[in-house]
Amino acid sequence: MSALFRRIRPGTSPDHTFYLLHGLGSNELDMFGLAQELDPRFTVVCLRAPGRHGPGYSWFPVTWDENGLRHEEEGLTEWLEVLAEEFPTEHVGTLLVGGFSQGAMMSSGILRNYPPFVDGAALFSGRLLTTYFPAIESPIGSSQPVFIAHGEYDDVLTLAQGIEFRDAVMHVSSDVTWKVYPMAHSVSGQEIVDLNLWLSRF
Repeated sequence: MSALFRRIRPGTSPDHTFYLLHGLGSNELDMFGLAQELDPRFTVVCLRAPGRHGPGYSWFPVTWDENGLRHEEEGLTEWLEVLAEEFPTEHVGTLLVGGFSQGAMMSSGILRNYPPFVDGAALFSGRLLTTYFPAIESPIGSSQPVFIAHGEYDDVLTLAQGIEFRDAVMHVSSDVTWKVYPMAHSVSGQEIVDLNLWLSRF
């Protein structure tokens, strides 16, 4: 039984499911709005993070200082385990995970540490969490498709951080689609167009 609150947009295909994870300080309604614009075949499951952050929620605790966003590596594995419990250990058809910002980081953790749970991932404006991507000497060689997008003018998680994130994901997947958009820390209309084109392959 699910432990996290969720909103679901029904899809037209019983074999296509897409889990979406919101960013820091937001909630499942943020992703539910995006869900209305996505490939209608997919049942889109928008999860609410378990922690609180201001008026919204968070997937793991963070702080801010003069150097920007900070988080403690300790405890990240436990937060990921909470999320992993939301996924069926076996599934029929296509099951994808994706998210924005902190949700993208958590989605990458599922992709990297629970690969049988999902068939691909869509990562919007995220950054690398080394806890979820420990150093490896050679590529793992997974063929799970991954869509990664970032804003050229992102001042929350910089484009340089997005590129570092992309490079880490490319070390575990040989099928990465990388897009950069003229935007800040957000999701653009063209990004949604490109995401739907990517989704059409499943």
